[in-house]
Order: sequence, then C-alpha cells, then structure tokens
Amino acid sequence: MPKITLFILFLLLSSLLSAQSRIRPHFLEYHADQWVDSVFNSLSADEKIGQLIMVPAYSKKGVKHRLNLLKMVKENKIGGIITMQGGPMRHVNMVNQLQSVSKTPLLVAIDAEYGLSMRLDSCIKYPYGFTLGAIEKDSLLFDLGSDLGKQCQRLGIHINFAPVSDVNSNPRNPVIGFRSYGDNPERVFHKAANFGLGLQSQHVLATLKHFPGHGDAQKDSHFSLPLIGHTKAQLDSVELYPFRNSIAMGIGGVMTGFLNVPALDSTGTPATLSKSIIQNILISDLGFEGLVVTDAMNMEGAVDDDSQTDAVGAAVRALVAGNDLLEFVINPAKVIEAVKRAIATGELSGEDIDRKCRKILMLKRWAGLNQLEPLKTAGLYADLNQSAYRMTLRNAAQYSLTVLQNHGQLLPLLRLDTLKVASVSIGRGAITPFQHSIDRYTRIENYTISKDADAATINKLLTQLKKYNLVIAQINNLGNFVSSDYRLTETQQEVIERVTNEVRSVVVLFGNPYVLDYLKGIEKATALVVAYQESAEAEDLAGQLLFGAFGSSGKLPVTVNKQYGSGDGLLTMPLDRFKYTLPEEVGVDSTYLKKKLTP
Repeated sequence: MPKITLFILFLLLSSLLSAQSRIRPHFLEYHADQWVDSVFNSLSADEKIGQLIMVPAYSKKGVKHRLNLLKMVKENKIGGIITMQGGPMRHVNMVNQLQSVSKTPLLVAIDAEYGLSMRLDSCIKYPYGFTLGAIEKDSLLFDLGSDLGKQCQRLGIHINFAPVSDVNSNPRNPVIGFRSYGDNPERVFHKAANFGLGLQSQHVLATLKHFPGHGDAQKDSHFSLPLIGHTKAQLDSVELYPFRNSIAMGIGGVMTGFLNVPALDSTGTPATLSKSIIQNILISDLGFEGLVVTDAMNMEGAVDDDSQTDAVGAAVRALVAGNDLLEFVINPAKVIEAVKRAIATGELSGEDIDRKCRKILMLKRWAGLNQLEPLKTAGLYADLNQSAYRMTLRNAAQYSLTVLQNHGQLLPLLRLDTLKVASVSIGRGAITPFQHSIDRYTRIENYTISKDADAATINKLLTQLKKYNLVIAQINNLGNFVSSDYRLTETQQEVIERVTNEVRSVVVLFGNPYVLDYLKGIEKATALVVAYQESAEAEDLAGQLLFGAFGSSGKLPVTVNKQYGSGDGLLTMPLDRFKYTLPEEVGVDSTYLKKKLTP
C-alpha cells in the first residue's frame, strides 16, 4: 500500500478514535429512566422551574434560618441546597429535616475545593491547589478526590463545586492564586481531571470552574467584574485547555464565571450571562453535555448593583445563556415568577425549562436519590476522619515537597556526627511540629523568633546562630493572598536575608511559593525547600525529607521569577533512615491495631 494511503488511513483512524474517546457524563445514561420520567411528569410548571434553583443553607444558623429553608422547600419546591458554614452533626440533622419535607429529593452541594473543612468543622482539611499542583503522581489526586467523595456521600452531599481549573498565569490574581493547580495548562488539566474523576467514582459530581478561566484576573468577581483581555487564540491554548480536556475525560459539571471576556463576547456581558460564551463555546465548540451551573448569584460580578430586581433579572439571563442550575439564589419565589414572565414573552421556552429540569433529575438519579434514606448520625465523626483518609493526606504532603536548591548535595543530611545544628522558626513563638520532626534524627538546638521582632532581638538571634555549622530556618505564619503580601513581615525578610548570607543554611518555606520573590538573597541558601502549607503533615514530612527518610519529587507549580520557574524541582535520594508514618502505609488498619494493643 502506498505511503500516502497509509498516512491518510492513519489520519482517519486517529480522527475516529478521538471522537470515540470523548466520554459523556455518566448521569446522562438516565435520560429514559423510569424514576426520572415519573418525577418529571409529577411536577407542575412552577415546580420544574424550582428544580433549577439552589439556595444557601447554614447549619450553624438558628431557628429563623431553618424555618426559612423549610418554607422554600415546601412552597417553592427548590431543587437543592448548597452547604455553607456549620458542623457535620448539625448538617446531617438539617439535611434529614429538609429532605423529609421535600416533594422531590434535594440535590445537596458544597464548595469544598480543599475538603469539607472549607465549610464544616471537625472534618479533614485537604491541601490547596498549589500544593496538589506540585505533585507528579497524578493518581494521588484521584485518591484524594475519591476519599473526599466518600466523605461527601456520608453527609448526603451530591455535588462538589470543585476542582478549580483556572490557570493562574497572573501572580497578582487576588482571588484564585493558591486555589489553582498552577500556571501550566497541561498540568492543571491533569490535576483537575484526576481529582474530579476521583469524586465521580463515588457518585459525587465534580464541577470544573470558573469557565472560561479566572486565572489571569486582576479583580475579585465577588466584588466586581474582572476583565480577561486575551485573544481568542491565547484563551484557546491556555484558559480553555483544562476545561476542554477534562470535559473529554467525562467530568460532568462546569461552573461559569462572572468574567468579562471581550474576545468571546464583545458586549461586555459576564460569561455566566453570555449566550455567546456558554451556548457557542462551552456547549457547541467544547461539546459539553453535562450540568452547567452558575457561580453564586449574589456576587457583585453578576449584576450592576445589588438590588433584588437586578439579581432576579440576572438569574433569568443565566438560564437564557445556557446555565442549567442557579446557585446561591436568595429569593427563589421572585426568580420563579421572573422565569414565568420570560416564558410568556418568549425569552425562554417551556422546552428549555423541561430540558434543564430533566438533566437535574437525571443527576439526582445517578446520585442515588431515587432510593433516599435518612442520614445516620451514629459514628459520624469517626467515619469522616478515618485513618485511611489521613494516609492519603500524608502521601499528598510528601509528594508535594519541592527542593529548589541543593548546593553541594547537602540534602539529605549526611555525617550527622560532623554537624552542629540549630533550627529557627521565623514567625512562631513556640517550638513547631517541624522542629519536633527534625529532633528525632539528631541533636538540634531550637530557636523561635516572632514575625515582628525588633532589631535587638534579631541581632541576638544571629549572634547565637553563628555558633553552628548548619542552620535550618523555617518561614512560618504566612497568609494566602497577594493583597496582604502574604502577611510576610520586614522581620522575616531581614532574618532570612541575614541567615542565608551569614551561615550555611537550609531554608524551608511553609507557604505560598510566590513568597520567594519577596525574599532578598534567598538564592544564597545552601538548600531550599518549598512545603506550601503549614499543616501538621507538611511540617512532619518536611523534617523527615531533610534527613533522607524518603526522597523529594515535587515540582514548582508556578513561575515565581527568573530564578524559580514552573516545573523546577530537584530529586533527592532516600537514605533509608527511619520513616515516621501511619500503620496504613504498610497495610495495617490503625483502628484494628489500637484495639489489639489496648489491654
């Protein structure tokens, strides 16, 4: 066969495989389901509109709030609630009560980008996006998503408004930043898709956000309408890339953002309200068939002012644009009336509402709401905080640790008998978990200095540190947001500059990697490790990394400056020193072991 014919055949086969590789959201399989048909046929025109509405529900609030929720469920027949602040037991009791009075089972959602603890107390806090973006092992993100999905199931939660799929290409982004997986579109796609598929493996819908991409915004859409001024070509190769590819992997939800994107809609209409962006780009061009959900309808980016009329009008425009679910609606009765008027004037059609309603019912069927049972309270906290979940969390912390400098192959630390070591926490007033961790391996003198120490205190500390031939300095007590310069103080900057100039040092940053750009002379540190967060797991494992209990593999998720670029990260080799971990790492159940060891 001629080579040209073989080449054409290859192209045809590739095209066919590409078309076949697109995975439809699994809940769409229930299009002709008996339960879906039965519920749909039982709904009045008003009730079908109600199914498109989700209201905020705070389990921490009192009786008045609960009565208002019950009224909206009974009278407006709303489709669901989004879980806000509260606690697991209060949440379960609230959900059980609301489900018991709802004609149609309620969809329960949560905005849990980094775990249920983002909204509920007494739950596991998962790593931020930047931390997960540093991990090379994508299967870990699937495991984290799956674990979180199981916790959501335990609380009767069916949708997580995550993962963030915004490419954080702007270091000054005031609202995304640490929530993003990084500034590389390919890596953001892989992290988002794996985390989302993990959630969906437990029948919890994942929701890519904030379409068409919030990563290069200079304003916070909670308070104003950000401008994304890129060309269509740049949007296609950067902002849209994670969405397009994650959709092809079967992620079933997309949240639209309140963003002004002139290259996609020249009228200045926020993306959530733009038919050009949702119908033409998301649905037609990207082929998305799943659930399209708005960002919170009470955000300032949604309307010109905060009057109720504008908020209600925005809700109608969101449905016209192509959204299926209105999230965080404050007054569902007014929205239902406005939608009915839009149908009467021809702005919307009854067929539009029917199609959206059926999609939501299909999602409810997939989530198991056709067999709804009251949530159990017995063993709730133990179920949400299983050691197996803690083990996955520790694995994520370990694989995120990123070594950016290692002059003279200082790490892992060898010949401990030749080292006179001091450690200093720059920002805490008490010995830290990191210092306790490194204390396990050799004799270390531990120091702390507050983040606002005066010149005399700084000079005294530096005089003391000169007695040692290695100083391990950790930077603590930082913030997440660029608007506050990450709460980095002049004291912290001065101490780091002098430590790296005056003594041989290992610097460990427990915070946002963009902080590195604020640290003058940081490139002079003998070794530099980014640990991203000041969690107990990160502090413990960062200490173990320095002494070779395991090797490093993390990669920087963003470009900080010319010195530290996206994808940077050095490998260090393990020394097979003792590793402190949980029994689950070797296949032993902690609960079972504790029972066996208890007299």
